[in-house]
Amino acid sequence: MSTIEEDGKVPPNVHHFISSTKNHPVHLSEFLHSDEHEDPAKKDFYKKLKEHLLGRFLERNFDGDTHESFTDDQRKSIILYDNKMFATKTLRINFTMYDVRRDQDVINPRTDHCNVMVHSLDTSPRAHPFWYA
Repeated sequence: MSTIEEDGKVPPNVHHFISSTKNHPVHLSEFLHSDEHEDPAKKDFYKKLKEHLLGRFLERNFDGDTHESFTDDQRKSIILYDNKMFATKTLRINFTMYDVRRDQDVINPRTDHCNVMVHSLDTSPRAHPFWYA
């Protein structure tokens, strides 16, 4: 029997699939200190990464952007093995279209299929209705 990793087919009852391969390691220190110093995505990246992981491990509420704040001591409890994260080439997402048919999108940052738009969870009066990635 083939796996999702082998044939790329995600069963309809699975919301999304991200490969678990570790073929593309990204060393955090190199990533954070690369030439793109002005990249706003890198602002407080390490702190936010640890808070995100800690919030997930503790099953805290997540608003789609951040968890509640954690203390320095709590963040220190998250240890990133070998100070690495792993890049993946694709994300597959199953969804229901407007006409109630099921479909699947593949997001790949190396192709034209790299733009993402989702409903924002921000309910403040002047909030934009979408988040983009």
